[in-house]
Amino acid sequence: MRSCRLLRGPGGSSPAEPAHVGSHHAAGMAEDAGAFDFDQPRRIGTMAVSVRLRAYRQRSRVRSAYAGRCLYTGRGSVVNGRYECDWSHWMSVAEGGPDAIANTSLVSRTAHFYVEQGHLSLDETYGIIGSDIALDDVRRHNPRLLPWLPLDPADWPSQTYLAWHRARCRRAVPSWMS
Repeated sequence: MRSCRLLRGPGGSSPAEPAHVGSHHAAGMAEDAGAFDFDQPRRIGTMAVSVRLRAYRQRSRVRSAYAGRCLYTGRGSVVNGRYECDWSHWMSVAEGGPDAIANTSLVSRTAHFYVEQGHLSLDETYGIIGSDIALDDVRRHNPRLLPWLPLDPADWPSQTYLAWHRARCRRAVPSWMS
């Protein structure tokens, strides 16, 4: 499926002539079609890529462990027919963190942004900590600021990964956020 935008004429009121769309007369397309050699055979090569494969089934395990609710707000993963929650890693995969449930949590998109920016986290007693603006957003849905942890304590975030996250991602709160 292609997306199109309606082109306007010089006055801005009527659509432009279809003949101009995609032609070499369109703005920024001053090259002549004769400059390209379309009859030349394409060069095809191979490339070896090393990719760390991830446990994609882990996403559904995390959703199941957290009962489909955001760790911070408690909101369900589907809000107004739209998928709202995503899984987040305490220790990033790029830094060697595993896809284990103890290293992941289910968070809403807004909370995920705050977690990645270092403005929202959990302390050693699993209390929600963060900047004022992040905590205000969480309080809208979770006034007592109690995290929605999995029922099974074995699935709770590991203190090792939480400590890594707090040490490397927790930022000083800018003056405009306090």
